[in-house]
Amino acid sequence: MLSVDVTDFWIQERGRDWYSHKFKKSAVCYEVALSILGGDICWISGPHQAGINNDLDIFHTSLATF
Repeated sequence: MLSVDVTDFWIQERGRDWYSHKFKKSAVCYEVALSILGGDICWISGPHQAGINNDLDIFHTSLATF
């Protein structure tokens, strides 16, 4: 069993394609999957552009196809 979430990280790049609504600045996103029972990191996908990819798109193009 996994817990999957996408988190944003602020970057210094500028531009609309990198805009994160969370930070109101440019950012990249990483998808992280953790084991519920052990707490181990089981999956990391990224970086993805925050302004172009939402959480569901990232999941369907990475972990769901695995």
